[in-house]
Parts: sequence; C-alpha cells; structure tokens
Amino acid sequence: MENFTFLNLKKRVLYILFSTLGLVVYLTMTSFDKPSPNLNLETFLFTDTDQDGVPDNQDMDSDNDGIIDTVEDKNLDGDNCYWTNPTDTDGDKIPDYLDIDSDNDGVIDNVEAHGRKTYVSPSCIDEDGNGLDDAYEETPGSCGGLLPEDTDHDNVPDYLDVDSDNDGIIDNVEAQTTADFIGLSGKDYNGNGLDDAYEELGDGVCNYNSKEAKYKGTDKVELCHKEKKSSYDNSKTNYHTISVAPAAVQAHLNHGDTLGACEDVCPFTGGLDPIDTDEDNIPDYLDIDSDDDGIIDNVEAQNVGDFQAPSGIDSDGNGLDDHYEETPGSCGGLTPINSDTDPLPNFRDIDSDDDGIPDNVEGQSTSGYVSPSGQDDDNDGLDNAYEGSGDEGINPANTDDDEIPDYLDDDSDNDLVADNNEGNDFNFDGIPDQTYTGTDTDNDGLDDGYEGSDVNDGYDVNDEIDDPANDLPDTDGTEDVNYRDFDDDGDGIDTPDEDVDNDGDPTNDDSDD
Repeated sequence: MENFTFLNLKKRVLYILFSTLGLVVYLTMTSFDKPSPNLNLETFLFTDTDQDGVPDNQDMDSDNDGIIDTVEDKNLDGDNCYWTNPTDTDGDKIPDYLDIDSDNDGVIDNVEAHGRKTYVSPSCIDEDGNGLDDAYEETPGSCGGLLPEDTDHDNVPDYLDVDSDNDGIIDNVEAQTTADFIGLSGKDYNGNGLDDAYEELGDGVCNYNSKEAKYKGTDKVELCHKEKKSSYDNSKTNYHTISVAPAAVQAHLNHGDTLGACEDVCPFTGGLDPIDTDEDNIPDYLDIDSDDDGIIDNVEAQNVGDFQAPSGIDSDGNGLDDHYEETPGSCGGLTPINSDTDPLPNFRDIDSDDDGIPDNVEGQSTSGYVSPSGQDDDNDGLDNAYEGSGDEGINPANTDDDEIPDYLDDDSDNDLVADNNEGNDFNFDGIPDQTYTGTDTDNDGLDDGYEGSDVNDGYDVNDEIDDPANDLPDTDGTEDVNYRDFDDDGDGIDTPDEDVDNDGDPTNDDSDD
C-alpha cells in the first residue's frame, strides 16, 4: 500500500513538474516578438524564404541577397536578435532580412549593396549549407557576406537609401530611362519585397502593369511549387515543378510558389537594370553627373529660380535630403526638368537648350574653359577636371546676368541674335551653317545637325570643341566669341542697335555690311 502511494506521489510530482515546464515554454513562445506583422514563430522556424533548402532559422542570409541577416537588422530593440522586432525600412510589412528590395526603389539589394564596386553575381552554390551564397564568402564557412556600400556617405547604405548619390533625384527615377519609366505598382504578389512592376515574369503571360493584372491565355504555366507536408518538420518541406492553368497562377503565387521550373529558380531575377547614361560604368543612381558634362545632376535637375542646395538634414533617415521631401517620409525627390523639346531631362542632356553648343562648353567661360580629363579618381561620376574642392562641378556661366545660365539661355549675350545662330555661323553671313534637324542618332541630347564628324559618338560632352575661343565663330577676334559678344563685328555699335528696320533681327540689316 505504501509502495503504491509512493508511486502515485511520484507520478503527481512528475506531472506537476512537466506541466509547469510546458506552461513556461508556452508562455515563452507566445511572448516572442513576431518577426513581422505577417509572421509567427512557427513561420520563422519552418519557412525557407529563399528556397535554398536552409530554413530561415538556420539561414545566415534568408533572402539570399548576399547581406547577412544580422546586418540587415538595425537592432533598434537592442536584443541582438534579427527576427524579433526586425527592421522594415520601406514599411511593406516584409522585414529587411526577408526583403530583396528593402528601400522599394526597384533596384534589388544585391545590386545596391555593391555600390560602385565591381558587381559579383550570385553563384547559386552554398557548399557549407549556411544559406550564404559562396560568391559572398571568401571561403565556405567564413560567413562574410557583402558589406553594404554607402555611396554618398550619409550613414544610410545604398540598399536602404532612396537617393544613393544624394543628388535629390530618387534612385527609382535615375535607374530608368526617361522614355520607358515605369512607376511603382504598389503590388507584391509573391511577397518578396520587390514591386511587381519590376519583376521578370518569364514568358510574359502576366502583365502586372495592366488594369486587370491577371494571367491570360490557354497554355499551362510552369511553377515551382512549395509543399510543406508538416508544420513541425522542415525537412518535409520540398519543392517540385507543377503546371497549372493560367487562371490558377495568381493563387499559387499568393501562397509562395514562383514562376518557372524549380531547377531554374535562382535569386535576383527581376528588379531594374540600372542605366548608365554616359557609359562611365557608374549607373546614374550612383553618378553625381549622369551626362558627364561637368554640371552636377543636383543643379541640372532644378529650375534656376527655385534652386535649393541640399540641407544636409535627413529627418526620417531614408537617405533623401529634407529639402527634396515635402514632408519627411514622403520620398518625393526632385522632378528633373527638361528645358528643350527633346525627351531627355537636362541631367541626361549634353545640350539642354538645343542651341548646338554643348552644356560643357556653355557652362564655362570661354577664356577659362577646361576640357574634360577623362579621369575620375574618386569614382563618383564627376570628371577630375571639375571636382573643385569637393564634388562641386562647374558653376554655370551667365554672360548677360539675367538669372538664366548660358547652357539654358537661348541668347546668352542678350543681343537679339540667338545662340544657335551665333554659335553656328562660321562664314559670318547671318545664317547658321549648322541647323537643328530634329534627329539625335546617339541620343545624347545634341541634335545631329550640330554634331561634329560623327553623329553617333555617344556622350562626347564637348563634341570636338576643345578650344572654344578658336573653335566657335568670333567675327572680330576680340572680347569673346559671337554668342557671348554684344558687339560681334567690333565696330563700336552694339549688335541690337544694328537692327535698323526694327524687326528684331540685327542679322539682316547690319549698317556696316
């Protein structure tokens, strides 16, 4: 009897002990801060976001962008745990460590993390199985990862910075051509953090920019299907290729499937392919002088009368200077101006006023003209010749002091004769020898009618005008070249006063002819 009582007592003690332990475990688990509003503890433990075969709780780089998870979390809660209260920079409810485009600019984090350094593509090989691509480990197991670049040194790394070169033009605008610009759709059906407007969608059966945004056609679509057979055993989560009817594709994407056969799934498909206007190997969103004319983008993007220099203040820490946001967090940025009739904004146009004289030439005085050196030692996109004391660029000349700098002024000397006449009339007969054609073969902003010996020479920013004093028309050979000379023929009579018939054109009735 005593023995039976002792056994019962032992069972009761063990029952109470394990019940208490179970309660502690339950309370501990339920008190965890969730990785994001859409994630719970089970999801964190048994999800493989990047489909690399390593569950997120064991994966050093859960979104496979080359930046390890502990780097992508700012640790604002001080707990040194990246999945509790994780950083969500762009507020899309996908924490940065799971978001392949953390600042929502359309340029994926893997690209932006390299900054101006040589890009290294992911190898899609992970020998040590830690979830970090071998391309970003010196040796398997070293656990290095990419060290995100901060191009403009504002303490916001490029992959989190909506204006990585601090020129006031947001990266999403600078990463695209003006003519083919695609705005954010605000949709992210596969939940990877990259806006659907910038996803590569394989065979084109889906058009997320259409109003309906759904699949059409009758041919079946291949998907890599994620099948989780058990919520508690990640080893039973597997992926296999399926073919579904177009009408069913969206539902599968909503549940984590991806387009294409599983063997073809590799991270970093999609996203914008950032353009490099001046072909200097620095994409525009990292280039402070995208057309290489010596006038920095921040200056060329703004109207002269409304120009605002950067304030040096970024209240919301998104990388965009407060001067270019109506309210902190609005992420507006500058809307680049276009002063002439071509489709190129000034910061991508080497002849912003279409007068045939390149901005690089008009931006400087004739006597003080400095040709581009072709060198860029600090790799910021601004030619060494125009660096000044620190990324200053050319301070645009203004011959007639009318608040419009010469590179935007149709009549730089205000003598009633347009620059496209005075700058292109080499036989001094009042009629320009080179005229506007409306064709721009190399798409550099300089009309073919004004190009030198090669109309397809790309961004030749001074277009063979290496010495403006001798390469541009100068009737009297004194003072300045004609488009900057108030008395072109040096007869002592100002050019406007030679308009005898008062028709506004002094070229057709010069009293000295």
